[in-house]
Amino acid sequence: MLDERGGKASLESSEPILLILSGLAGGKENLYNIDVIKKARHSGFKVVLVSHRGTCGLKLTTPKFYDALSHDDLHEATEYVFGTYCQKQKRKLHGYGVSLGAHIFTLHLIERGSGSRYASVGANCNLFDFKQSMTYFRKESFYGFSCWLFGQNMKNLFNGHLPELKKIMDPQLYSKLASGTEKVFDLVDYDTYVTVPMRGFSDREEYYNKAYTLDKLHRIKTPLLNLQSEDDFVVNPAILPTKLKA
Repeated sequence: MLDERGGKASLESSEPILLILSGLAGGKENLYNIDVIKKARHSGFKVVLVSHRGTCGLKLTTPKFYDALSHDDLHEATEYVFGTYCQKQKRKLHGYGVSLGAHIFTLHLIERGSGSRYASVGANCNLFDFKQSMTYFRKESFYGFSCWLFGQNMKNLFNGHLPELKKIMDPQLYSKLASGTEKVFDLVDYDTYVTVPMRGFSDREEYYNKAYTLDKLHRIKTPLLNLQSEDDFVVNPAILPTKLKA
């Protein structure tokens, strides 16, 4: 991990750390990431930006990609940052996720319960219910344009890793995925033909049900602030939680 002032990050710093997890695009150059990083640094935070597998020019070394269930990757990054830069130094670790990153953070906090390493987490544009959100996104995102654009971006990103995957993946699964990408038109298709077989699910509904969080939010023991927009074209405002189940 590098310090923004150059060289390796100091183990003796006392500033709180903000760990940021991007949305679906997963890039370090997203404008919303740059803006949050600037504001966080100005407020006295050290910032860690976690990139999703296969983004930002990172090569795949295992037959695995990122998706809505990638909270195990976040867990690994969290344990590294906390164990190396927070635990002995008594520094506080905070988190911030956007869209897919917000969803992954939510799953992480649900899984960790009272064992969370985070002092607090902010989540912007949390998806909660992928089945409802993707149906809404396909219909409302400028007549489906954004859903198509995200799907094509993910398709192109994944196709760029096919040469790597061919060397490390089961040949039958590789062939299924390589031919499946040719059928991808939008983001929902990408989930159908790439994420579902790669995860070993029977269909898209099983995948979306596994990613569902609305009935598990009560298991979160870390202070979590969700910021949602009523006119968001990804998340249907009708599904937003107003009360938690006991």
